[in-house]
Amino acid sequence: MVLRHFVAVALMLLGLAPFGTTAFAACKPGWELTQDGGCMPRGSVDCGPGKGYCGAGKVCKSDHGCLDPGDTDCGPGRGTCGPGQTCKRGNRCMDVGDVDCGADRGSCPAGKVCKSDGGCMDKDDVDCGPLRGSCPAGKVCMKDRGCMPAGAVDCDNGRYCDAGKTCLPNGTCGR
Repeated sequence: MVLRHFVAVALMLLGLAPFGTTAFAACKPGWELTQDGGCMPRGSVDCGPGKGYCGAGKVCKSDHGCLDPGDTDCGPGRGTCGPGQTCKRGNRCMDVGDVDCGADRGSCPAGKVCKSDGGCMDKDDVDCGPLRGSCPAGKVCMKDRGCMPAGAVDCDNGRYCDAGKTCLPNGTCGR
């Protein structure tokens, strides 16, 4: 400690210490000097000049904060995500492996895809558009809500006729 104090004072007198440094001040027992000449508890993590320090077992963030080990730093001003999570658009978190549906939308589990209205669907499903749902593989979207077999005729009002048939005014199907 005495040698460190002597070196800090010598650097200060030679003009080699950073401006405004407090390196000439001795740290109290159980404390040590930081890179910018301040003091921190022994065993802490020095985050660099002007960035302070984090307690033992913590990790320095990019923007003057501290994280727990296993957390993810989302970048300056964007916060952190816990273990098993990753950063997504919109300053939010999602599970690792999920699909990010956008800043103002949620996320979908692995193997799913995002729908146009922000929900999730199977990757082989057909997205029918906002607030209209989706149809499973092999089906197509009807004009109104609902699904029908590929090749069927959409009769409107949620009804359809099989391929080769015609929609009749009475709501039935004809040839």
